[in-house]
Amino acid sequence: AALVAACYLAHISPPIPRSSILSQPVFIEDTDAYSVVYHNNFITKYVHRALQRHCAVDGRSAAPVDLLAVDETRFLRPATLGDVVRIQTTVVHAAARGILVADHSLACMRGDGEFVRARSFFRLRAAACADGGGDEAALGEPRVALPTWYDLGAAPAGHAGAFAYDLDVWQDELGTTGGLSAGAVLRAFERARTASLGGPAVLSRLHAERIKCLVARIDELAFNVCPARGLPSVRLGERGLCVRTTAEVRKARITFEQRLVCSRAAPAGAAPADQPDAETATRRVTDAVLARGLVTCLCVDAESGRMSSPPEWLASRYLLPAQK
Repeated sequence: AALVAACYLAHISPPIPRSSILSQPVFIEDTDAYSVVYHNNFITKYVHRALQRHCAVDGRSAAPVDLLAVDETRFLRPATLGDVVRIQTTVVHAAARGILVADHSLACMRGDGEFVRARSFFRLRAAACADGGGDEAALGEPRVALPTWYDLGAAPAGHAGAFAYDLDVWQDELGTTGGLSAGAVLRAFERARTASLGGPAVLSRLHAERIKCLVARIDELAFNVCPARGLPSVRLGERGLCVRTTAEVRKARITFEQRLVCSRAAPAGAAPADQPDAETATRRVTDAVLARGLVTCLCVDAESGRMSSPPEWLASRYLLPAQK
């Protein structure tokens, strides 16, 4: 795999370095209600900025990089206001469609240990919306396969019974290639998880009962940042978008499976030549998954810092059946 990555990187001019380091101070804008860095910012700000700097020509500016997916994200300890986060990025694989895979270690500059570990899948913007050719042609036959969860597509029928949270699309949430930005997707997932638990009032009640619900890990997180992959683009004011969420409780752990789904009617017009039935001109497009992810949260006692099972009034909700 390392040889494949080296061969791929050799075809990019100027070549992308194997490893790099970026330091980012924690500002108040990066923190959340618990006075620690909001989990979203570790991914969509720190990791994404590290990739942009990693791929920059001069090593100091920013290169246009599309963050396509993130996996194996582990939130090991919180970063707080005043910390300086040291992000080490190491390219480990080259995969299909011009995609590179990098490992990230986000640690404290004081040497107090790691905050977060993550693996990212990314492409330079020049190759981000190309279906074949370009950098992929330079790579030749892909030798490192993308994970099966990476490819988005039709929503599974079994997910139809999940909790549905409808989304409005705002201008500040759109990316530059026709999809929601990665940050907008993670914020939508956050709102959907909160809604599935009963809304912001539930989190306020947990806070009053001295229980924190913290994101501990994120796996198999994939974004539709490039509609050329065959998925629909997202338009300002879009209707028909929702986040479907299912959840499972095991002691102090709540695992959410989430999908951002788009349902849209096909435009009226002539029926395709290979489908002469005129009704196909107004058929609904199969629900398409534009983003997906597995988010694991831990319930923690705010005073002792120890894991704690969620209160019965929360665990007994129809969406979250308590499991012994």
